[in-house]
Amino acid sequence: MVDSPITNPADVVSFRAGPVANAGVRDAYNKLSTDKLSVEGKANVTFYTDIQNKNNKGTGDQIIVTKEVDFKNLAANGLDFKIGHDAGIGKLEDIDYEQQVEVKGQHTLVDLSKASGNKTLSQEQIDALNKEYFVDYGAIKYEWKSDITQEAHTGNIILNGLTVKNTNAANISVVSLDNAFLINRMAFLADSQLSERFRLIKNDGLTQARSGFWFQDYFSNVDFNTKAMGDVNINSLFNMTKFGYDYVEHSNGYDVMRGVYAGYGLMTSTYDRHMGNSKIKNTNFGLYGALAYHTGAYIEGDVSFDFYNSDFSAYAEGSSENIDGSYNTNSFGASVAFGKKIELAHDVLVDSNIKFDYTSFIGKDFVTNNGMQVAQDSYYRVGAIASTLLGKYLNDSKTLVYGKLDAGYYYSSEDGYGRIIDQKGKESVFETPEYNLYYGNAVLGIKHRVQEKVELSLEANRYILSGVNDFNTGIRGEFRVLFN
Repeated sequence: MVDSPITNPADVVSFRAGPVANAGVRDAYNKLSTDKLSVEGKANVTFYTDIQNKNNKGTGDQIIVTKEVDFKNLAANGLDFKIGHDAGIGKLEDIDYEQQVEVKGQHTLVDLSKASGNKTLSQEQIDALNKEYFVDYGAIKYEWKSDITQEAHTGNIILNGLTVKNTNAANISVVSLDNAFLINRMAFLADSQLSERFRLIKNDGLTQARSGFWFQDYFSNVDFNTKAMGDVNINSLFNMTKFGYDYVEHSNGYDVMRGVYAGYGLMTSTYDRHMGNSKIKNTNFGLYGALAYHTGAYIEGDVSFDFYNSDFSAYAEGSSENIDGSYNTNSFGASVAFGKKIELAHDVLVDSNIKFDYTSFIGKDFVTNNGMQVAQDSYYRVGAIASTLLGKYLNDSKTLVYGKLDAGYYYSSEDGYGRIIDQKGKESVFETPEYNLYYGNAVLGIKHRVQEKVELSLEANRYILSGVNDFNTGIRGEFRVLFN
């Protein structure tokens, strides 16, 4: 019992702390009584009820105002009432996908019958009370919608019914399962940038047969759209740094390049609607080689080993809780490309190739910090990419300006489903994002030999990816020191 006036009581009142109740009927409910209630702006209140109890007259948590109420300065959507649980709903985990449970009865949430003052709500304020809201429970997201009215002669705010629907995956399910998809796309972005440096080295008659050390950095801003578990947009900022050494041997009619590299990458991703975020770190090592004939034909290939560390966090709707997860996974890849460089008049060249790529991703199950088990299967990815570069030498062949177009397709053996076991042992199966990928890439670039043994290159690209939104761009720079 509260004797003193309540004025915006902390803006938020919850009659029961913690996550959504799911135990069915409670032995007792709470009542908060005050002689005066004044609300300005917005107020959030969570009630727990049993509206079918006592001959459908219902029972539950309740606010009672005994003397005076003032809603004069209440915002249009100022009262945010949520039903944390109703006994008639039963256990949430028993509600199947797309199933809706409805309970009807009557319970007075706010008793204003003895209070005087400005207590009549506008229609807009009443509509705001009945706005649907979502609650994450375990691996599932539930949609809640109340039927709340105000009694004209008393001013009482009454709950008449409630519907709860199993809609889809909870935020933590989306973020944890999408993380493997983001690793797949991170591997694609990193691989497509490494291969380009081989071509540029071969395309300079002054330096193509010289060994060297190189350092490369690439940055891109890409928006992914995953529709498997609802229409979800993910903005990803990707940065990859690689450095390596290649050694060239000369033979009659051809040159052979061999090289090693190591790199580190970081992809930070943010989900829309404040669903969550992720950070993926990548450490990689590789070997590569190229056989370049003096006729212009060439073969190049590489093998790579990648180690990924993922940290992610998801906001649990309906609570202030953030759910976190972390795990490590690895991949192995190999590719081979066949191409031909053709020298044209006026120092113009055309370089076309086709590349075949294979990557095996090692799945690894993990557990989130709230005890949900996420299963991930191993899978492989194969791709074919066609590419054509058109360039022109300038400045006595010290400078090469070029444009390039790529088009390709990647197939993934990922089965399209992800499995999560919640804290109570219930398994949920969700569709995962589309891993198969059609893509195009348009590039403008320049390579310049600054000194006899120093080269710089810079290029900008624009990706056209299936399942991607907006204007997705990247920039890559490389610094190379020649040894002979």
